Amino acid sequence: MRKVNEKWRWYEDMLKRLRREIIGLHDEISRLRKIAGLDKGVGGSPVEFREIQRMVFEEYKKNGYLERWSRAEELLEEEMSCGEIVSIAEVGLFATEVVECIEALRDAEISELGYELADIVIRVMNFASRKGIDLERFIIAKHKENLKR
Repeated sequence: MRKVNEKWRWYEDMLKRLRREIIGLHDEISRLRKIAGLDKGVGGSPVEFREIQRMVFEEYKKNGYLERWSRAEELLEEEMSCGEIVSIAEVGLFATEVVECIEALRDAEISELGYELADIVIRVMNFASRKGIDLERFIIAKHKENLKR
């Protein structure tokens, strides 16, 4: 029983460390906002959503986040077959961005609202890319389903 408790403490500590590192993503996301061309497109032409997702994910990989999340997932799967915990933790970080949207609305910082919404989308795009999900395909399919309502 003691070994089980020690393992759980180790996993909890690891998830806390990961959460602190991921919170550091906020700074990286702020830097991404400033990359020329994301809002206006490349050469003034609109960029397709899939291309924006690819560009954002390249930055995510370049900064080592893909390796960190993937390694954490591998460690948990090796030890407990619970890699889902890492994915759940990463998805949970979507909520931090939603809270920032709510704060922007509450504080009447409407000029910040677009940035906060972008943070949500960026987190979702990075998670989808890490999981190999083509968001554009699913967004189009979901929209078609919604049109039938």
